[in-house]
Amino acid sequence: MRVIRKQPPVTRGLMELLRLGLNQRPSDAQSRLVSLIRSNGLYAKQQSCDGGNGGETVANMRLLVPLIRPTDITQLPHGWFTVLEAAYEHLSDRAGLRRLYRMYILMARTLPEAVYVQRLRSVSGEQWQEDCDAIVDFANRHPFEITYGGNNPAYERLLREEQLTQAAASYCYRGSDNHSWMYLLDLVAQVDPECCKSWLNVMLLEPDSELYRMHSDDSARYVEAWIRRIETVFGEDFASDLASRIISMFPRRDQLRAWLEPYCNADDEAKETEAVNELADNPR
Repeated sequence: MRVIRKQPPVTRGLMELLRLGLNQRPSDAQSRLVSLIRSNGLYAKQQSCDGGNGGETVANMRLLVPLIRPTDITQLPHGWFTVLEAAYEHLSDRAGLRRLYRMYILMARTLPEAVYVQRLRSVSGEQWQEDCDAIVDFANRHPFEITYGGNNPAYERLLREEQLTQAAASYCYRGSDNHSWMYLLDLVAQVDPECCKSWLNVMLLEPDSELYRMHSDDSARYVEAWIRRIETVFGEDFASDLASRIISMFPRRDQLRAWLEPYCNADDEAKETEAVNELADNPR
């Protein structure tokens, strides 16, 4: 009598991955793969046995330091998919590697994973544009997936290196965090400068914004970093106007004033001084 063993979830997941890769169009397979990986928990970063973020750090370091030897499948950067990646490399299966690297880019959540953009580029060859289009198409159709759990450094690197302005705007406006906005600001601004300026006004000129919740030097420096970035993209006038208006909103925040005053021109400083005098009896 033949005994049929039930496959564990991981094995079933790998078989489904292979089936999808062979029988579906890249864009459809990509969408299904992301759902498959998350539903099986194959991509979840594993914590080290000593607690904290050590597991995530070590796992991602293996992307850059391949001599680190794992002792358990959960210590691999992408679990069983890392084994599949090794098999594709051994078989010189470029099509298989392209599918995996597209998936890794779409699901990246840490900076070391951005290396997969270059790895995909190296194996894609003449299909590089096709792979880029497939990644961007998925990101545009599934904006929640692409930013699920935080920003996506690998996708952002792709947007930056390929100068994909429309895709960058879609990525930022659909829910990416402030870090992504700052990094991709020049690309987003090229699509619709006035719309981008309006978004910046809302973010920086709202007194109750998270940017101003902490009355500290670190908070002030972060606001200054935004003004510096805005100056490189939109020029001195717009940055100076924002800096002056922010100082006027918080006349008692000396640290914020010290960081932003260098961006204010003489006229702005005079207006700001007048505003401070008017608000002296009613500080925030």
